[in-house]
Amino acid sequence: MALDFVTNQEIIVAAVAGQAGLVRVLELLKSEITTTMGLLGVTRLDQLSAAHLSKVQPMAPTHEMSAFPHMPGGQLL
Repeated sequence: MALDFVTNQEIIVAAVAGQAGLVRVLELLKSEITTTMGLLGVTRLDQLSAAHLSKVQPMAPTHEMSAFPHMPGGQLL
């Protein structure tokens, strides 16, 4: 399994809580994905398409502490 989706939070959990902590984080991620897929009315990832996406305006401007600091409009203080 490729771990391209692993974020800083998972890396921190693995460093602090070890394998058991990382396994728990991945279980929670799987649960969130399963719930979201159910809300979208799909049961397999290959059923997802661009029709499941919608464009929205950001709730707040991006900044260096946001999840996506390199988006247009992001700034360093």
